[in-house]
Amino acid sequence: MTTEASHGQDFLSKFGRLPQSAFPQQIARAYRLLHDRQWYSQQETRDYQLNLAKTITSHASKNVPVYRDLYGEEIEIRSWEDFQSLPTLTRTKYSAAESDQKVAERTPPNSKTIGSSPTSGTTGAMVWIAHTPLANAWRCACILREFEWLGVEPSGDCAICRQPVSHDSPDWSDEIGAEVTPCWVHPAIQELLPIGRGYKFDIGLPIRKIADSIMELQPAFLHGTPSFFLSIAEFLEGFRPKAILTISEQLFPDAKRKLENAYGAPVFDTYAAVEVNRVAASCPNSDGYHVHDENVIFEVLDEKGRPTPQGETGRVVITSLHNFATPIIRYELGDLAELGVPCSCSRGLTKVETFHGRQVSRMMLGNGKYRVATSLILTLRDLPQVNQVQIVQSTLDRFKVAYVANRDITDDEKRKVQTVFEQLAERKVQVNFCRVERIPPLPNGKTPPFVVDPGLAG
Repeated sequence: MTTEASHGQDFLSKFGRLPQSAFPQQIARAYRLLHDRQWYSQQETRDYQLNLAKTITSHASKNVPVYRDLYGEEIEIRSWEDFQSLPTLTRTKYSAAESDQKVAERTPPNSKTIGSSPTSGTTGAMVWIAHTPLANAWRCACILREFEWLGVEPSGDCAICRQPVSHDSPDWSDEIGAEVTPCWVHPAIQELLPIGRGYKFDIGLPIRKIADSIMELQPAFLHGTPSFFLSIAEFLEGFRPKAILTISEQLFPDAKRKLENAYGAPVFDTYAAVEVNRVAASCPNSDGYHVHDENVIFEVLDEKGRPTPQGETGRVVITSLHNFATPIIRYELGDLAELGVPCSCSRGLTKVETFHGRQVSRMMLGNGKYRVATSLILTLRDLPQVNQVQIVQSTLDRFKVAYVANRDITDDEKRKVQTVFEQLAERKVQVNFCRVERIPPLPNGKTPPFVVDPGLAG
């Protein structure tokens, strides 16, 4: 274990203020634990996780019907082998259970339900997850550690461009085209740090209107999907935020480079899910991501449920360690990822090399098999003057490539892309190219680079 003195002052001591009420104090305690524990060894972190896993699993088996049916009431976790032998739970199976089967019959005092949020439902299986004081405190603490890793004091306003926004909100401004809030993160954090206003833009509005408002407001931060900020960059010439905070889509290296060049600001990426709150964020000292291991257990498994070796793509299976109202244990998010080697920054936290996004973003080969299409996406993005792409697979052999560019893709470039398609598909396929002015986001605000038609995916 490394002492704090060798790694500098914690973020709250440097920029924060003394909290006066109970909930911000709880957040501050959790954050300082995160600040200290990031330097613990991997073995110490695993021991810490296992103790929390024992508690949440025992609670779920006794108090949550869906887990009682899975495990029985007498489940006891003594080792990592015991924990990893528990059956995984798919989103489809979890969402199919009745609501009262997923909510704990009894919870600790700090885990009473105070609200709930739905997942996006893009996989066809919407899930509602309870908010509790304990889970919210850990979410906010993880956000503070992300501020620490970003290294930028977060006072200043933020333009949030993630999804459509209702114009019926009492905080909606027609003039700006956004919902205006006094704080762009959880309000309790404002008692710990000076935080600016949030402008939650309706991304369904014309891009030019959003860009005009951003140019007038000059917010310190941009927060949203990489594809949206790439699509709006040409209208924000000369705008220089402190940082671009990306989320919800895979951040490809070329997209990160283009964003940095266009805005002259660092790009900091976060991986999160409604089911488990904050999961991982960009390492401040190297490529890749660090998992908030104190908040979740993050597993990457192959098709047979075995842990994948470093550098190999597998299914993300995740456990929330602090939500006792709607526990999430060994839950298949439907995402793909690759674990990385231990990080050169000396943090003992799990290192993720790449997040690939939803499984439905892979090319479907037939017979239940898929193939990660990263090489295809990168081939298209590397074409000169191509700013954004989206591939839609309508059948096993037919694809449409929509692209935003300053010119048409040439015949030679089309042949190059066709070759990559057929290498991945291992057969002849039909590819139609279509140059468009804009690739619209899905209702959840995401613009995935590869989409399998729902009828084909089943």
